[in-house]
Amino acid sequence: MRLVDQYALFLTLVVLFSKGIMYQQQINQILQVISQPRIYNDARDQILGNFNRIQALWGAGKAYYARDAGPLEMTESLPTQRFKAIGYAKRGAEDCGRVESKQTFALLLKSSIVDNGIPQLEQNLRCLFGGVNCSVKVETSKTLPDNKCILTVSIIDPATNRRYPAADILRHLSQPQQYQQLNQALSNNLIQLIPLQELSEREVEEYLGKVPDGIDPKVWEQAKLNNPDPKKFIPIPLIGFQALNDRFKMQQFETQQQKIRLRQLSDGVSEMQKHVAAMKSKLEECRRKKVVLANRVLKVLIMQEIENRRGFPIQADEEKLRSRMESILSELHAQTKYKGCLNELMSQLKQVQNQQHRSPNVHLDDSVVEDIKNHLKNELHGIEHLIKIIKQDNEIVSQTNSSHTATAV
Repeated sequence: MRLVDQYALFLTLVVLFSKGIMYQQQINQILQVISQPRIYNDARDQILGNFNRIQALWGAGKAYYARDAGPLEMTESLPTQRFKAIGYAKRGAEDCGRVESKQTFALLLKSSIVDNGIPQLEQNLRCLFGGVNCSVKVETSKTLPDNKCILTVSIIDPATNRRYPAADILRHLSQPQQYQQLNQALSNNLIQLIPLQELSEREVEEYLGKVPDGIDPKVWEQAKLNNPDPKKFIPIPLIGFQALNDRFKMQQFETQQQKIRLRQLSDGVSEMQKHVAAMKSKLEECRRKKVVLANRVLKVLIMQEIENRRGFPIQADEEKLRSRMESILSELHAQTKYKGCLNELMSQLKQVQNQQHRSPNVHLDDSVVEDIKNHLKNELHGIEHLIKIIKQDNEIVSQTNSSHTATAV
């Protein structure tokens, strides 16, 4: 490694180490203030200090630590807050159809305003931006969890059909007066203005160089190193349960949307399969009709040709065809040709069948023969038992008849 590279690496490590020391000093100062209160000067201060530490780790509440000082507000941005993580977001703009992201911006709204209709929303925005001098077009709309939606909007010049840059529009709408007018035009349903243009390299470097509030600089540096694709993704802090809950709801919503889309695709494939099966049956029916019609047309052509040739003498090609057919017929009926060979094969086949019928060649295994013998033996015992029962019944009937006759006499 060159001397310049070693010096640059040394400076980077010094900066990171100094940030880590300052961050640790800030944590120690906050913990010392909230964990060692001086209010009652007895055992109650220790209990209060433990409660303050719990609030600091939770990131909510108020920490009382002195009589002559107000409480310290515990927020999620404090470095002591433990419920935080690092996620990754896409650097590029969202999909805006065919429109370039530099010419569109997004509005985060409540879903109730979209239920009233997109045309009315476009008319309200058109009146806000000058009426005749421009036209407003909602490019895409997407529903979000918690009764929210996001709309991508572009402002078009009717004369030149040119879209105005989104950066100029957002700069104009970000002013307090224009923002209030926009919110009124949207029936006080505006939540946030979102730029869609992709971040420049300078903006990305500035964002990555500043550690977010409440995030350990070491954790932030490790998150930048663990970025799976720095050209596509950028690390973002997830601080508190609300951020985690929002991210979970968004993932759950996207999963449901994908399931709905998959179900729609599956239904579409099923309908296409049914349509293909119906088309195949129709095609087969058309093929059968074609064969029938072709035979009918052939018969009609034959009859027409016969009628046209009626009264004409036999032509030379017809005589040639007849002689050829007669030669083929005589060749088929010759004894040494195809018919004789076929008759001989048929006679041999009959002889083989008769021999197999007279002396069938069946071979059984010893186990199968033994099973058959046992079965026949059981059948024989059963028949003998039945005969014995019948004889006993006949004797009983004879004795009954004789006793009945004697009684009658």
